[in-house]
Amino acid sequence: MLNFRRALACAGAAFAVCAPGASASPLNSGGPVDLLTESNVRIEGLASAAKVGDKIASAGDFNGDGINDVALGVWMVNGDTPTRAQGGAVYVVFGKASPTNVNLASLGANGVRIEGALAGDHLGWSLTSAGDVNGDGKGDLLIGTPWADPSGRTSAGGARVVYGRAATTEIDLATDTAGFRIDGAAASDRAGFSVAAADVNGDGRRDFIVGAIGAKPGGMTDAGAAYVVFGKAAQADTDLNALGADGFRIGGESVAARTGWSVAGADLDSDGKAEVVASAIGARNAAGSTYVVKGRGTGADVDLGALGTQGFRVDGDAEDQSGWSVATGDVSGDGKADLLVGVPFHNPDGSLMAGSVYVLTGGAMSANVTLASMGAAGYRIDGAKTQDGAGWSIAASPDLNGDNVGDILIGAPGADRPAIPQESIGAAYVVYGTRTPSNVALNALGSRGVTMNGGGGIKWGDQAGWNVAALGDITGAHYNVAAVGVPGWDSAAGNANRDRGTALLFNGVAATHVDAPVGGSVPATLSLTLGTPNANLGAFIPGVAGVYSSTMSANVISTAGDAALSVSDPSPNAPGHLVNGTFVMPQALQARANAAAFAPLGSGPLTLLTYAAPVSNDAVTIGFRQNVAANDALRTGSYSKTLTFTLSTTTP
Repeated sequence: MLNFRRALACAGAAFAVCAPGASASPLNSGGPVDLLTESNVRIEGLASAAKVGDKIASAGDFNGDGINDVALGVWMVNGDTPTRAQGGAVYVVFGKASPTNVNLASLGANGVRIEGALAGDHLGWSLTSAGDVNGDGKGDLLIGTPWADPSGRTSAGGARVVYGRAATTEIDLATDTAGFRIDGAAASDRAGFSVAAADVNGDGRRDFIVGAIGAKPGGMTDAGAAYVVFGKAAQADTDLNALGADGFRIGGESVAARTGWSVAGADLDSDGKAEVVASAIGARNAAGSTYVVKGRGTGADVDLGALGTQGFRVDGDAEDQSGWSVATGDVSGDGKADLLVGVPFHNPDGSLMAGSVYVLTGGAMSANVTLASMGAAGYRIDGAKTQDGAGWSIAASPDLNGDNVGDILIGAPGADRPAIPQESIGAAYVVYGTRTPSNVALNALGSRGVTMNGGGGIKWGDQAGWNVAALGDITGAHYNVAAVGVPGWDSAAGNANRDRGTALLFNGVAATHVDAPVGGSVPATLSLTLGTPNANLGAFIPGVAGVYSSTMSANVISTAGDAALSVSDPSPNAPGHLVNGTFVMPQALQARANAAAFAPLGSGPLTLLTYAAPVSNDAVTIGFRQNVAANDALRTGSYSKTLTFTLSTTTP
């Protein structure tokens, strides 16, 4: 059961990585999966209270070998050379085709350790892949240090961007220069409490999003903020107190809102710029709000209290602290990023703190909405039972079950397992994404996903699901991997083994990819068909001014890159005029296509319509008009001309 409502609980964690293979319960089978007995590979070896896996993220291809890697934040550990109390560390475990057990205490060629620069920095509290910031072909990491003291600003916090490298020599951030620092603006801001990376200004480079839950915009204590630091070619250390045109601040709207509790970034409206997602769990008397701020190329600050057309807000129910976790990714198969909002303290159908996760469909969101009445904007996933805390952690993963739709990872660290019995051993879920979404109940998941149960170890309180993460392909074998945090795992009885943490590798679905060319050819085609090739203008009345008109239909097919439909009068006798033997209609015949303006024919072609791309069966109405003045002399008989219509192209 959950016992940490409205608290910043910092439990230890292991993590389980679910990767396709030969398990009896793969991620496309419906499960359930037992986290402690169905593991294939273990990652472990740190001392008591190391809490391995409390924070997990994809490291991208950190070592540049073509396979993605895994980053684990252990923010409570001490530095080793020299000793820095709770300086924190991040371990990068290199992905490889055939994963084997890894001892983090003797990592060797299996990865690299990144050590916090100063005591109390808590490096690794938050972390994310930052993409290839410096363009060297290796993935880089953005790592939060929310209790750092830059320039003497106590707990102003900050973040570090650490450039990827192939070497396995320990990276000491006290001396390392392969990266840069982002410093918190003011004391107690706790910048780096959350971090994300996305292209907010649409320039093709990832920008850095840094949550600062203790910021005081407008003097409002703990209103919080999220900062956007624009990525650029020559990145240097950045002070959030003097950001200027290098980014902007998104300021919280009320005291104790704690804006920036969780952040994410994705292009939710398909305009080429990533929106900034920032939650504020204390907003609206702890109902919690999640803000979506539109991507922008300028550095103008944003006041969430006057958001207006700059974005929209998603509000939770009373005291739910909605937005405890947020994530983005396409889980509906339409190619658009969706927004996931975790609400672990929600009471679905009266089930106390069973928790819920809300999925808001990308492209369908543009105005403020409440989670209780979001309607067609999305759907809800409800926790299995009282105090499970489903939604404590969430992630949007690339496809895990082979249906070509992204999937949803949900942690429920408060789940009990009465059959053992154990309390708060936790659970995690894979909920399959779908193109036809509807509400999901995790206590009746069935074929809509997989349940992964914690428990069965040395002690109660493992809290599986404390953290979940989508790691993508970390084996180079074209399948995706999901990670599940298992806090409080003990390697053996006794305090010396408590909360050491372990990583459990699980098998899910393996997809075989075979490339097979499929296609066909299109012959060059220019086709023009006239419906009724005789446009009768009627009887002209002499001595009376009049306008006489007629139409004819045409059908156009063109496979060319461009095309033009034109009409011409090839006759040498009074080109552009109707004739009656040797008598010539005084005024020129006019023509047009569809609703365009009429234009007179002359001695050369008259362009009626142009095409900038191929077209099939385009129905065209060609109109003719003959003006007759009251003083125009008309000869008894028929006036006519034979016209030539041409469909032509310069790029066949």
